[in-house]
Amino acid sequence: QLHAKPELSGHEVQTAGRMTRELKDAGFTVTSGVGGHGVVGVLKGGRPGPVVALRADMDALPVVELADVPYKSTVKTTYNGVETGVMHACGHDIHMTSFVGTARLLTKLKDKWKGTLIMIGQPAEERVLGARVAAAFEDSESVFIDRQVSDYVNQIGQKLARLSDKPTIPYTF
Repeated sequence: QLHAKPELSGHEVQTAGRMTRELKDAGFTVTSGVGGHGVVGVLKGGRPGPVVALRADMDALPVVELADVPYKSTVKTTYNGVETGVMHACGHDIHMTSFVGTARLLTKLKDKWKGTLIMIGQPAEERVLGARVAAAFEDSESVFIDRQVSDYVNQIGQKLARLSDKPTIPYTF
């Protein structure tokens, strides 16, 4: 569904709604409408510890999908005066899928890790406009990111179990 129904930068209404529902269903405290259509979910682990933020981009590109697959995007739009297709041509659908899986798994394991997890659904990443979501964290020196969600695609099972033991680096967009 995420791949088949992409939305362009600044128009991620349904996508943001889906990410909001997924985070709420997983047990996160959620704020939506951050920096446009941004979504921020917060979940506390079983013990005090570091704050870790994971981000997934939610927007798609103005590109016609040529693949002949059942989940092919058939979304059309007018972009810069030209009719075009819309698709997740650079993997944001995979990032969001990993984001949701990560949220679900870490909720189930929350008694086993320490700290606070902030999950950010970033809108308008392709046009850099979604960086406004970062404004919510500008004045906080306590927000760190372990890795971007996309880094977990091939390593999710191994890495998530050890999340609280990994070193962190300062969070930036």
